[in-house]
Amino acid sequence: MIVSACADEPQLTPDEEWGMEGPMFPTPPPGKEDSEHRRGLLVATNTTATQVWIARNKWEDTTTAAAAKAGIVWPAASGLDWDQKYAKWIESLEYIPSIDGFSTTVKVTTPWGKTMPSPVLECAEMSLFLRIAFAAWYELPLFFESVDSQGRRVFFGHNGVRTSAGRYASTPEFAIKYKDYSTTYTGGVWPKDTTLRAKRIAGGEDLQPMIAADAHFGAYLDEVHLNKRVGYFTVLALDYLGSMNLADSANTYNIKPESVRAGDVLVERWQRNGIGHTLVIKEVAELAGGSKDVTVVSGSMPRRQGVRQS
Repeated sequence: MIVSACADEPQLTPDEEWGMEGPMFPTPPPGKEDSEHRRGLLVATNTTATQVWIARNKWEDTTTAAAAKAGIVWPAASGLDWDQKYAKWIESLEYIPSIDGFSTTVKVTTPWGKTMPSPVLECAEMSLFLRIAFAAWYELPLFFESVDSQGRRVFFGHNGVRTSAGRYASTPEFAIKYKDYSTTYTGGVWPKDTTLRAKRIAGGEDLQPMIAADAHFGAYLDEVHLNKRVGYFTVLALDYLGSMNLADSANTYNIKPESVRAGDVLVERWQRNGIGHTLVIKEVAELAGGSKDVTVVSGSMPRRQGVRQS
């Protein structure tokens, strides 16, 4: 017997889908200082089951074997660290017409030479997507810290969703549940994960028409990640993190900057919790008199492709 789902069958809540326990909030204010020396998770911890990807590299690496390789937009032995390479990648994203017919967006380039028009996302989602993707592709450490309604510190990162005590609630054991084709893919037909392709971001309409008329963000992630665990993790992270977490000094610096470069994020906030606006720096041009012309790319609410603004 074949049983088909009804069109109006209710979707799972994010908590039901991901095994979470309610919304996430910014960490308590640290005072006047930022959280540069705030302790995170212990390194000597077995995270094999929850791991999304292995962080084999460090953001400050410049001369290791991995750092010396040529990349998306940098030559071999470039001498750049991974933050500088991230900036080069963001700066290099090609401008193309947006699907809205009047805006300019960007084309996302992957390490496999595959290119995709910008996904349709909210503003903080765009920043999170770009940073997660780059960190996962190049096996770099990544953490976003938050707290739950009980005050427990919760870390979203390459080791999964964890607390100091271990896996958070019933969140996925990514390494066990999902596939990673990054070490076996040799070209040809791109591996697809039909379950991932059906995943959608909570909180409003999620349609990615550059994939198909009824495609969701999971389908986009399936096209840019051989490690499908990263796709699932990204949807989960975007379901629970936003500009209030990016503005948290546990995750970014709250400073009056003396300089700005591609890859930086500018976060506009007028309340501790709730919505704000996040802008990804795309290009910086020096002008006469010490001024700068800063070009940004941002999503919005409702979701849209990343729009170029200057």
